[in-house]
Amino acid sequence: MRRLQIGLLALAAIALIASDVSAQTGGRFLLEGRGGYQLMAGDMTDFVDPGPTFGAAAGFGLGDKITIWVSGDYAIMDGSAGTSGSAALPNWKVTSVMGWLGVNLISGMDEQPDLIGLIGAGASNWNIDESNPNNPGFEKDATVATVAAQLKFLYWTSDRFAIELSGQAAYAFTDFKTSDGTELVKGTMYFPFTAGFIFAL
Repeated sequence: MRRLQIGLLALAAIALIASDVSAQTGGRFLLEGRGGYQLMAGDMTDFVDPGPTFGAAAGFGLGDKITIWVSGDYAIMDGSAGTSGSAALPNWKVTSVMGWLGVNLISGMDEQPDLIGLIGAGASNWNIDESNPNNPGFEKDATVATVAAQLKFLYWTSDRFAIELSGQAAYAFTDFKTSDGTELVKGTMYFPFTAGFIFAL
């Protein structure tokens, strides 16, 4: 939770700075809020189920085609239900902070329709619920490098407000092992799908 608070404060600070830069340079400053569902892939599906995800981002338009972004996201995933009557595994909370470079693929900013392709890099924190005794051996907390690709589809209802649908494919360089060195999960793919809004200043 502390990391999420720090991330949100950082986004707020970036928003204030970028708003001033926008006023001075004539570029477009963008604020984004979104929520949706995060799917998992690979070995991690043995331990967690899909769950809700929420995020916010601040972006800056460099002309009509290029945007740069900083985003923060938070996902809550339930531990997988046990088999053969065994107890459920621990829940997870995943916090990520990413930087992105976006390119408008089919139009300029605030034209219809607007499709933005993005590539990003940053870090994600994987935090397991310690209160559940059924932990198969994961360490409590791991922060790892993360890379991702994303598509945003925007529909501008005015020159300042857009409705957004987005899909993301992300890879976290996790390396979870038990205390005796047994491999649990090496590398984690996950897929957040969200809907939200963008407000342009």
